[in-house]
Amino acid sequence: MDIRRRLTEATKLIQKKIPYGSHVITPKKEWLQTVPEKDCDVVMVMSPTAGAQAVGWLQASIERCLPELSISSRYQPSTKSVCLHIKGEFDGLLQGAEQMRLVKRTANVFGGDLQEVTRKRFLRFEGSEDKATFFTTQERQNIVFYFLNSLRSPSDSGFTGVFLRQGQAIVPKLLSRGVIKNVFPLHEYKKLKALKTKWVPGFLRRQPIDDIKDYFGSNIGFYFAWLGHYTTALTVPAILGILFWSLSQDSKGLVVFAFLNVVWATTWLETWKRRSAEIAYSWGTMDAHLKVFSEPRPQFKGPLKLCPVTGRHEPSYPSWKRNIFRYCVSLPVILVAFYINFRVMLIILQFQDMSKDHLKSTAFLSLLSFLPKALMAVPIAFFDRWFTRLAIWLNKKENHRSEEDHQNHLIVKLLVFRFINSFLSLFYIAFYLQDLTRLREQLAALLVTKQLTGNFKESVLPYLQKRLQLAKLSFKLFGTLAPSGAEQDEKTAKKKEKDSDIDSDDDSHCPLPEEAATIPASSAAEREDSQGHADTSGPGKERQVSQAVVESNMKKYEGTFKDYLEIFVQFGYVTLFSSAFPLAAACALVANVIEIRSDAFKFCYVFQRPFGQRAQGIGAWQDAMELMGVISIIVNCALIGLSGQIQQVYPDITTSQTILIIVVLEHLLIALKFGIRYAIPDVPEWVEAKIAREEFLKRETLKSH
Repeated sequence: MDIRRRLTEATKLIQKKIPYGSHVITPKKEWLQTVPEKDCDVVMVMSPTAGAQAVGWLQASIERCLPELSISSRYQPSTKSVCLHIKGEFDGLLQGAEQMRLVKRTANVFGGDLQEVTRKRFLRFEGSEDKATFFTTQERQNIVFYFLNSLRSPSDSGFTGVFLRQGQAIVPKLLSRGVIKNVFPLHEYKKLKALKTKWVPGFLRRQPIDDIKDYFGSNIGFYFAWLGHYTTALTVPAILGILFWSLSQDSKGLVVFAFLNVVWATTWLETWKRRSAEIAYSWGTMDAHLKVFSEPRPQFKGPLKLCPVTGRHEPSYPSWKRNIFRYCVSLPVILVAFYINFRVMLIILQFQDMSKDHLKSTAFLSLLSFLPKALMAVPIAFFDRWFTRLAIWLNKKENHRSEEDHQNHLIVKLLVFRFINSFLSLFYIAFYLQDLTRLREQLAALLVTKQLTGNFKESVLPYLQKRLQLAKLSFKLFGTLAPSGAEQDEKTAKKKEKDSDIDSDDDSHCPLPEEAATIPASSAAEREDSQGHADTSGPGKERQVSQAVVESNMKKYEGTFKDYLEIFVQFGYVTLFSSAFPLAAACALVANVIEIRSDAFKFCYVFQRPFGQRAQGIGAWQDAMELMGVISIIVNCALIGLSGQIQQVYPDITTSQTILIIVVLEHLLIALKFGIRYAIPDVPEWVEAKIAREEFLKRETLKSH
């Protein structure tokens, strides 16, 4: 009882000292309830600095040029910004689906296969009898986003501070200029709740991949399908690694394990290609259409010239200027960055050497010998962030025309940066110090530390930040939540009643719509009911806020690149040094079981709902993984030669003979890898048969018409 009393007193003290601390330490449903939005697919949040002229001009442009959409504006006192609520009408959605070449399943009487949606053949598809549910919310939101991105300036126009050329995309331009703060789709709470129930907590259950695809899009669906396939495949090297580690640590055993690891990595990559083809076919994305022409990026700069494709004046930038910057600026800067990274790595290794003897001098302190090795993860994490910013800056200065070129060059830079940063210390220990014991310990420390810190940064920290942000929002709108909620509500109600009596004598406190941007947050919170559903008018009232307000305060998901990159580095840890540390796969398996649910948690609880993107597979990451597989063969063969394992088997062998054996072994393993690659077809026979059948029916249909 004494402990409970002290906890109660501590809670009261926190509530007095920290205004919104009471919101954080109590269940969210007690201090903030979200009211789902109706008649809204996409929310466009304008910048707080965007004036009435910018908002009015954009809203008028959407209403005039996009009759397929309905739009309304609402003011958010909590953020002092205007939000545009946009909804797609069914006829417009059907038109957009045809333009986007959206694929849906036909009714059984029409074959039950996947076909492109068209207005003429609309009644052939499943669910066409109910227009309200024919399109999923993810499909509706994608079509609305497609219309918004297709909105172009009909002439040279704009407003104060922003000029748009004729034919220029309006929304991307305003996003790049900061006039539009964010554009995001709303969550569908019923389906989101189902994912929270059967996806997030299900550590030992299969992922609902189809449900993930339907809710988040095929791009994210492919990521989780690939991650699940990789995690399942890790059970093979994990079991083999444990067996070799516990039963056979001699040179012959490790050579055999490295050989089996190469076979496993190649087989896994090839089986994923088959699985990817099956998924792409079942989702109707196998023939995803590529854009032949791409618009220039809003950030693309250069003198205006007549484009021969569009016939419009567009910025131009000669490639020789880009190449000069790339080789005279980007390359030297990258080399200097690598040198700094190398020097910091040497300092950490020297610190490990100095602390090694000191920690071993005491039995208790010897237990802390793991900490200096884990310290290597700190500069790696720092340089990861620093290199990312540097790569983005260099890529921006190179001034690529299309978004695709911009992203491809950014990916190459980030892959090189991350590879060097993640594996530099391991290569140094393996090939310069030639200390396999230290390599093994360092690799284990990096695997464990990066996984723990990664999950904290990706899921736990953003979730706490989200809770704090919503607590601040609740405090702005309703005030602090006292230990006795009813008493506080009653006090708040009396205070508001008194204030309202004072304000009723002066009509000047009621602002016009044009003056909404100047409303202070404290006074605007009282009027949130008309726009944001907040209500604090009396005791016992629920603290309700609209879904758009809550989700606009959530963090935006930036894409799957970081998630793929994290697993790419882990795959390198598993394959590059398998002959030195057979337990790497077991550590990765445990980490990935947690990673899947950690990523599921952040998608369902932390981030705004991303727009779904159509994908045929994991794209360039397949090539990156295969390249890592080839590098792992070279590295493992070199480790076998440098570690003296061959000399233990053949004591009288010379150095030249050792090199010859290593080269022969490397060529044999690479030949084996490509042999497995060509032996396993990329597309299953049944998928090829289905595709051939559909092509045959299309040709027969064309003949009949």
